[in-house]
Amino acid sequence: MFSLETADYANLMADSEVRRARNLVAASCAAGVAQIVHTSVSGAGDDDPAAFDAQRWGAFPAHYWRSKIEAERAVREAGFPAWTILRPAAFMENLRQPSIWFAGFTSNRLGVVNDLDLPRPWVAVRDIATAALAAFARPRRFHEVVLELAGDELSLRRAVGILNAVRSEPIGLPDSPEQALAWGVLPELAASQRRMDAHPAPARPAAARALGIALTTFEQWAEGEAGPVRELFTAH
Repeated sequence: MFSLETADYANLMADSEVRRARNLVAASCAAGVAQIVHTSVSGAGDDDPAAFDAQRWGAFPAHYWRSKIEAERAVREAGFPAWTILRPAAFMENLRQPSIWFAGFTSNRLGVVNDLDLPRPWVAVRDIATAALAAFARPRRFHEVVLELAGDELSLRRAVGILNAVRSEPIGLPDSPEQALAWGVLPELAASQRRMDAHPAPARPAAARALGIALTTFEQWAEGEAGPVRELFTAH
């Protein structure tokens, strides 16, 4: 069983994610599923209470992280003969329009309040499948493995620079967090981004390499984006 639950974007403070995780785990146990691979988020194991402080970060970021922790707990405590938890870093695909990271979802302006020069981990979405397949192929080796998953580590400024070298239309970075907010960054997203800088995701490429999993670097991902990006802007 591959388990993936997300927040209810129609009601960000709902308990849908945890409820779905518990329902899936219960149904899997009832069906005799022998192995489950659950995908969560990098940093869900952070035991610093300040990382989940609703007064500091806002209600939604705190709820988001608690939901991830409870979904993981449902998998850990179910008694599966084999279980693995993947904790992916930020998706490289967040830097492809349409994306919530861009002002208006489709513009070329990156709406982020983050520190643009702070190194951060990244993962290509397809590499979540790569890691999941590795776990399914070797259930004993990956039993009780909690893998902080990243294919690369670099700053937002560096990532955008790599992408702009292959794009027809360059991505614009804000001059300041205030400018990003003026571009219309969603308040919940801005709060999550500030928390991201204060409590950086711990995923690093070395963790996957140690398990024999080859993941995609940001430059490799950007090279694969070159064709689709040019076609997109040529078409429009």
